[in-house]
Amino acid sequence: STWLRGISVLEAITEQEGKCGICKAVLNLENSASNIACADHEHTNPPKPRGVLCASCNLGIGNLKENPEIMLAAIAYVRKWKVG
Repeated sequence: STWLRGISVLEAITEQEGKCGICKAVLNLENSASNIACADHEHTNPPKPRGVLCASCNLGIGNLKENPEIMLAAIAYVRKWKVG
C-alpha cells in the first residue's frame, strides 16, 4: 500500500538502505525481532509520514514529545554526565 510520499513502507526502507532513519540500525520486519521497523509519522490530522525508524528510536522521539528543545536538553544532560 502507498504510505510515504506515494511509496510503500518497503520502498521507504529500501530508500533508507534498510536502516533506521536515526540510529542507522539494520531494520527488521518480523514482530518478534529486535530493531522492528516502525513507520514514523508526524502526529497531525491526517498523519504526515516521515520515514522508517527502529522501535527504540520511534519510542524515544515519542517519549520526548517530538519536541526539538526537549531533545536538545536530553543531549546536553547525557553529555554532562557522560564519563570518558
